[in-house]
Amino acid sequence: MSMDKNDQDELKLYRGMDWPVNSSILIRHPTLGSICEYGEQEYFSMVHTLCSVGADLKWQLDELGVDYTKISDYELFLYMLARGLTKAQTEILFGDTLDFSQMQVMFNRQLADTSSRP
Repeated sequence: MSMDKNDQDELKLYRGMDWPVNSSILIRHPTLGSICEYGEQEYFSMVHTLCSVGADLKWQLDELGVDYTKISDYELFLYMLARGLTKAQTEILFGDTLDFSQMQVMFNRQLADTSSRP
C-alpha cells in the first residue's frame, strides 16, 4: 500500500474509502450492510471497547481492584481492552493486518538510554 499524497485525499475520507494511517494500519469505513452482517450489537460493543476510558468502566475496574482514576487510558487499553480484541473482531474497522490481541509491551533500551542524556 503506497502512502503518497493521493492516499491522504480528504474527499476519499468523506466518500468512505479506506484510510491508510501507515503501511501497517488501515482505517476502514464500514457500510450499514457490513455492520448488519457483522452484527449490530457486536459491532457497537467492539467500538465501545476500543473507545473506552477508565470512567466508562468504573464498576468493572472496581471489581478487579483497580481505581479508575489511577489507571491511564493507555494502560487500560493495552492491558485490559486490546487483548480481548482479535483480528477477526476488528477487521471491519482495521482490515486484516492489525491484531490487538497480539500486542505486547516493548521497551526500547536504546531510546531510553538516549532520552536520559542531556
